Amino acid sequence: MSSTQPNESWIEEFILALRLREVRGDAIGDATAVVRGHIADSGQDAHEAFGDPSFYAKQLDLPRQPNLRPGSPVIMGPAISLTGLLVFAQSIPAVFAGSPMEVSLPQLLLFALPCALVLALPYYFNLGVRHLWVFAVAFFVVIGAGIGAGLFDPDRGFPAWLNLQPLWFAIGSGAAMLAASVWSVVDDLRTPQDPLPGPTGPAPAPTGIVARLIGTIPHFLMPLIALAFLVSELRMP
Repeated sequence: MSSTQPNESWIEEFILALRLREVRGDAIGDATAVVRGHIADSGQDAHEAFGDPSFYAKQLDLPRQPNLRPGSPVIMGPAISLTGLLVFAQSIPAVFAGSPMEVSLPQLLLFALPCALVLALPYYFNLGVRHLWVFAVAFFVVIGAGIGAGLFDPDRGFPAWLNLQPLWFAIGSGAAMLAASVWSVVDDLRTPQDPLPGPTGPAPAPTGIVARLIGTIPHFLMPLIALAFLVSELRMP
């Protein structure tokens, strides 16, 4: 194997380590250029010259992006949307049935679990990037919580812990989903792009506004699921 491949693998790990430390894209490009220049001039391989890429990344004092916080729109937006979807899914059938919205205590606890995982994302995001099984576990926990909540429905004989009028909860949760989605989109469009410069040239040109708008479509995933759920209820006899 040529020495190029180990050096490229080292640089990829180095870039990932800097990204996990929230280093800005332009600073990562500069640091990578320094590494490549030293390798080309000295003839050393990257590991011999700089050691472990993660350890070397920790030694550099480079400008960082703002830290991801639980209160950031990128976290709170999905958390509010997810909570709204859970409430919407419980309230809409009761609205059409003309009955109170009943929720058992186990259901309430299971509904809170996905929201907690979303809010805790900043604390395990870096670990998840390095070990994708962490995100897989979180995904299956969310799915399991949704399935488990259905098993503890008061219609199955579990005592209702909450007995509520569903109409205002349906309206409020729908409005909350839309508001959270718009909040996330506005924050996404207002956040400056941070492209990573290439090894031999400047950073890619910023994405056009149309492409950025298309990229915001996933923010409306929860309202679209709620709309599909509402349509399915309307079509039921």
